Amino acid sequence: MLTNEIIRLQAEAQQDYVIESRRTIHRFAEVSGKEFKTSAFIEEEIKKSRSAL
Repeated sequence: MLTNEIIRLQAEAQQDYVIESRRTIHRFAEVSGKEFKTSAFIEEEIKKSRSAL
């Protein structure tokens, strides 16, 4: 398979997750420099991704 095709398939597989994550982050509506809920969300997602390895 071509590299571009592999990348496209991987991106499509992650599309729903990325959209939902963006919506979650945008629901928080925090002031710049005080993104505590956003930071906590991202930290949790990183922990999940590390445990999946």
